[in-house]
Amino acid sequence: MKNNEEKIYINGSYLRQVDFDNGGSIIKWSIPNVSEFADELIKHANELGKITIDIKTRQEKSDTGITHFLQKSTFIPKEQPKDAQPQQKTESSPYNTEIKKEKSDGLPF
Repeated sequence: MKNNEEKIYINGSYLRQVDFDNGGSIIKWSIPNVSEFADELIKHANELGKITIDIKTRQEKSDTGITHFLQKSTFIPKEQPKDAQPQQKTESSPYNTEIKKEKSDGLPF
């Protein structure tokens, strides 16, 4: 994300990480009002109805124990040229070695 892009936070839910004595952990995700949270997701979805969300760790745990937050991902993958073809294996590729051996004996099978 570029520094000048607006950060879009997804509100309406709370994430709290609980750490156990054995080294394990769990993140508890609370959504107090599912309808409002669904509206929040719809509001930030793209024209196809898709949203990608990053779950990020807060720098400090809040007074209420919130450890993570949701932020809309602004990553946009580079488009591949439509006429670009997949890279083909070269003759020196080790993956073609077996194929060459089979064909070199002149048998069709």
